[in-house]
Amino acid sequence: LLMLGFEPKPNEMQAVWIDSWRMQDKLMFCRGTIGRHGGISLKGSYPAPPGPNWGWQIDIAPRSPNGFRLKMYIISPEGKSQLAVEAGYTRKD
Repeated sequence: LLMLGFEPKPNEMQAVWIDSWRMQDKLMFCRGTIGRHGGISLKGSYPAPPGPNWGWQIDIAPRSPNGFRLKMYIISPEGKSQLAVEAGYTRKD
């Protein structure tokens, strides 16, 4: 589940992500921005005991008035990013 919020000043997005695998019973809080063309980029982190926290990036790009592309990246403690999820969504009338 991804819940989004927006603060017009200073153009900041806020989000909460929860899933049944990585997050289990916890919430991951993310922050980011809206780009000039309506794309959203968010970053958060989650604990991975016994090691350091890992990062998570969520990018949402509009594709048309009725659709968007969602990409999620896992970010290692060393800062290396790897695509974890990619999906396209289209509204059906």
